[in-house]
Amino acid sequence: MTPMSRQADAAIRQAIRTAATRAASLAATGAGALPDAMIAALVTLTYALSHAALIFGPAPPDTQARGLFMVLVSVLVLAAAGVILIRPAHLFVTTESTPLAVLAGGTASLAAALSNSSPAVTGATIIAGVTITSLLAGLAMTLLGQFRGGTLTRFVPLQVTAGLTGATGASLIIGGCGIALGRPPGLAAAADATAWLHLGPALFGAAALVAGTRLIGGRAPLPALLLIGAGLHHAVFAMLGISVTVQQQGNWLLRAPGHLRPELPWTAETLSVVDWTVLQQHLSTAIAVVAVVCLSTLMTFRSVELATRQETDIDPDLRAVGIASIASAMCGGLLGSVSQSRSVLLFSQGKGNRAATLLCGGVAGLLPLLWPEGIGFVPRGILASLLIYVGFGLLDTWTFRIRSRLTRLEWLTVPTVIGVALYFGLPAAVFAGMALGCATFAVTYSQGAPVRVGYRGDVARSHVVRSAAEEAILADRAGAVLVMYAQGFMFFGTASRLIDRIRLELEAPGGDEIRFVVLDCSGIDGMDGSALASFERLLHIVAASNVSLILAAMPEPVQERLARNLRPPPRFEDTLDHALEACETVLLSGHEAEAAAEARFSMADEFDDSGDLEAFVAELTVLEVAQDTVLMQQGEMSNDLMFIESGQANIVVLAPNGEPLRLRQYGPGTMLGEIGFLQGTARTATVVAATPCRMLVLTRDALPRLQAKRPSAVVAFQRALITRLTKRLTDKDRTIQALLRNAR
Repeated sequence: MTPMSRQADAAIRQAIRTAATRAASLAATGAGALPDAMIAALVTLTYALSHAALIFGPAPPDTQARGLFMVLVSVLVLAAAGVILIRPAHLFVTTESTPLAVLAGGTASLAAALSNSSPAVTGATIIAGVTITSLLAGLAMTLLGQFRGGTLTRFVPLQVTAGLTGATGASLIIGGCGIALGRPPGLAAAADATAWLHLGPALFGAAALVAGTRLIGGRAPLPALLLIGAGLHHAVFAMLGISVTVQQQGNWLLRAPGHLRPELPWTAETLSVVDWTVLQQHLSTAIAVVAVVCLSTLMTFRSVELATRQETDIDPDLRAVGIASIASAMCGGLLGSVSQSRSVLLFSQGKGNRAATLLCGGVAGLLPLLWPEGIGFVPRGILASLLIYVGFGLLDTWTFRIRSRLTRLEWLTVPTVIGVALYFGLPAAVFAGMALGCATFAVTYSQGAPVRVGYRGDVARSHVVRSAAEEAILADRAGAVLVMYAQGFMFFGTASRLIDRIRLELEAPGGDEIRFVVLDCSGIDGMDGSALASFERLLHIVAASNVSLILAAMPEPVQERLARNLRPPPRFEDTLDHALEACETVLLSGHEAEAAAEARFSMADEFDDSGDLEAFVAELTVLEVAQDTVLMQQGEMSNDLMFIESGQANIVVLAPNGEPLRLRQYGPGTMLGEIGFLQGTARTATVVAATPCRMLVLTRDALPRLQAKRPSAVVAFQRALITRLTKRLTDKDRTIQALLRNAR
């Protein structure tokens, strides 16, 4: 034996040992999970029979047998595919009532459209429609998961989702009543006393299921209650002496399908008799089914997460469910979803295991195939009770109990969608729900405040630090600037309320003082076309009042749209600070001489003795610098104090991305570096000359000299510093009071 063949032989033996070990482990865990798997299998089988009767009840008898086989194939394939593809071991993929109830609505409409066709054409068309819808649903879930779009469906309004789910519950109740009666329910059935012999026990059984599960808690007693109900049915009919054959003929029991033969839905014989014209007319129904199936599957994922407290990544699992549904449809089955009740049941023992999942699907799917005659012993009333019970649970949860989570206007969407779905069909309900959801959103959102808060110039000030004379001028003209902070998405409702707010400010007492309306747009999320017309109206309003409009920090895409569509375009500023600085510059124009008189030396009025002032000025050094000169460096020791005689200087810090960020701007007559100078600490920011500047500099070494020559001058200087710092604190207190006043 060559070395290569020996390596291959060793690899084969290792693979066999690994497979045997995994098989033994699977068998061991399967044996331990057998009780839970059997309970879940019983529930799954009962649901499968209910689903077959629900979906294929309107179809011809031969199609009903084929439909039952499709459901059983679905149970087998979905369980196996789920074990292979789904990562959490407790998630059980199978046929679920919510999506299949929607699918049943589609088959009912197909059957009605094919009422004049032959049984062969009707059956083939229904099976083809079910298969195509299952493939489309599987493909949609796969693509949503692949492109991580599962979370997008969470943006569907809750009231729309609740309405569609509530409509599904109502459909399940109607379908359950139809299974009990053996024909579609209606007013004629309600007036028929014989019909109530079938319908009454089904409704009583559903009430017993509701009471039993709520009394004991959870869905654990469901299998036992179903078995008890079936046993009572056969016991009563045995006492009455009515045979099984007579019960089947009287629609009390399901009819035994005989031998269930494997049949694929796309055989040449089936496809040759399909009415493709009718299928094409019901394409919108199939698309609506796909949308609701995706929503219901995502809701089930969230429900399982809440019940098991196990967070999952929805997108990969949604993709896995989609692939499992495609595999099921290719094998002649139906679409699948994650079952909440059986997933929670399997999770309750050791967080679930794949052996239990496989056993559950295998037993539920194979038992009717191996013993199809046993189906003839299943009471139709039990299946009807189960569907009515599930439908009532959905209707109760998503129509009545959800009322506390919705406003009255939002909740009105729920019964409206249910009514539209029952009367006009699912596609109309989907469109009606989305339209009502959008309308509710528009009404609710338009009632919110588009303006977070508004201030005048006494509160809203730029970061430019000005001389006392300039500060006095701006304080005297504080009413000339109106600043409003806009927020949210701008559409016809919010934009109209914003304009009304500005108009009220202009017409209110003191509104004639306003010369600038500054709109801080940093909180605006976006803008639709109707808001553009509102902003055009706003331009006319402010122009008629001789007021300038400035839009600050507008998001770039919205700014481009406004600049492109409004004539003349409004004035834009990159930040609110720049907008306020522009307003203040205009308000100060014409007062340059007054400000320049103080700029020579800003502390002249704060020295009581002229001799002290002359001694202090004699210690100052004149420094003339060019633009962009660094006057103070962040981190260096504060060894001097500067007075700006002319020019502007910026206080800057470095942002996390390394870009310089302007905190403040100082102009003529202002002082720089006083805090660090007094405390003897390092500079906390960098000062850069924004324009050519003439500075008066007081060094730390000059103070001892001044103290020796004229101590009173040092005292006067310190008193002036204290006065300035106290004024800053007073200004901040006044600003806080104004903020509180406006907040009310």
